[in-house]
Amino acid sequence: MTESDILAALENLEPAAMQAFLDAVRALVDAATLSDIEALIAEGNVNGVVDAVGSLPTAALAEVLRGSFIAGGRSVIVRIAPAGRPVEFDAGTPEAQAVLNESAGQLKATVAREQAEAVRATIAAGINRGQSPRETALDVIGRVSPQTGQRIGGVIGLAEPDARAVSKAVDQLMSGETALLRQYLTRKDRDPRLDGIVHSALAAGRAVSSMDAKRIATAYAERKLQARADLLSRKETLKAYNAGWHQLYVQQSQQAVAPASITKAWRSKGDLRVRHTHAALNGKRIPFDQLFQSPSGAQLLYPGDDTHGAGLNELAGCRCTLSYRVKWE
Repeated sequence: MTESDILAALENLEPAAMQAFLDAVRALVDAATLSDIEALIAEGNVNGVVDAVGSLPTAALAEVLRGSFIAGGRSVIVRIAPAGRPVEFDAGTPEAQAVLNESAGQLKATVAREQAEAVRATIAAGINRGQSPRETALDVIGRVSPQTGQRIGGVIGLAEPDARAVSKAVDQLMSGETALLRQYLTRKDRDPRLDGIVHSALAAGRAVSSMDAKRIATAYAERKLQARADLLSRKETLKAYNAGWHQLYVQQSQQAVAPASITKAWRSKGDLRVRHTHAALNGKRIPFDQLFQSPSGAQLLYPGDDTHGAGLNELAGCRCTLSYRVKWE
């Protein structure tokens, strides 16, 4: 299977994962009760807010990723011997099921933790800003869009760094300081259609009004959510696909007639966007069941693997692939 074939397969699988994540966010936002969250914030019960918001329902996303796992396992045809019958990939083996269950559990726990951190950070920012519990509750679950009637622009679905970025953007907009207003205009995920409000404030030497600042921050948070959904879907799809592909060779190695050896080689995209650690791994060939050692110290069974502690610095936006080689006696 060529590199372009693999990347094309991943591009076809990613939209469903992204939509499943966004649907989970929508379900949680729709279930949130503003008055309850406002009352808990007024009481200073931050843990209560985290519990009231709840965690993202990730079952549908896990099912989509199971499809990516199966697609990876069926990406190529391997045989019991060079001229033997093909090995039919089985996602129901105990080992394959263990991989799927571990991955689903890890995803659920990670998303829940990151969201709880985002909620806590947003409440802390609201308190520091001296705003009302209701305003802070709206910062958490979003404001009703006059166009759709749905809440948008909260921090449900975001990780803490994104939530802090949204809060900091509000502080910049409401500061009235030229340097801080200009800093806002450098933000990657801002909505440029609203930049005119900021330019008007700069020209008048004043702060952006509280109402406009929240309007701008709402759009900024929505774009942050889209960026996070894109990042997460790409990362998790790559992980699931390569996990399934790896399991295919696990199953080949467990046949009565097994290969003498199975090796894998790391293949980077080879362009200027490749992170230096993955450029260093390019072409490295090792036994298929061993871990690649990144120059950063991270260990990966395959591109996208986070089960051995690799962080986003090794995973985000990765486009690397593998090539497997089977040798027989």
